[in-house]
Amino acid sequence: MSNDNILRAIRPDYAEYVDAAHRARSAAIRAFVSFAKERFRAWRRHRRRIAGLRDLEALDDRQLADIGLSRAMIRETVDGLLEQRR
Repeated sequence: MSNDNILRAIRPDYAEYVDAAHRARSAAIRAFVSFAKERFRAWRRHRRRIAGLRDLEALDDRQLADIGLSRAMIRETVDGLLEQRR
């Protein structure tokens, strides 16, 4: 038996391993992209919330009353508006 035949008998076909590695890498990339998208969306929601809170908290009590809000309602209002956007 030649050396090539011995190596073929001992080593399995590497095409299967290469295909499995490509599938695993593709799955890992998809999982990472999905994770990154979700983290970016969460960051954007957080920044929108902070911006809304900052804008409404900058108003004085009379301006808030003109739009029908009190200081105690600011967080609830911003959170409610952000939930509607989803």
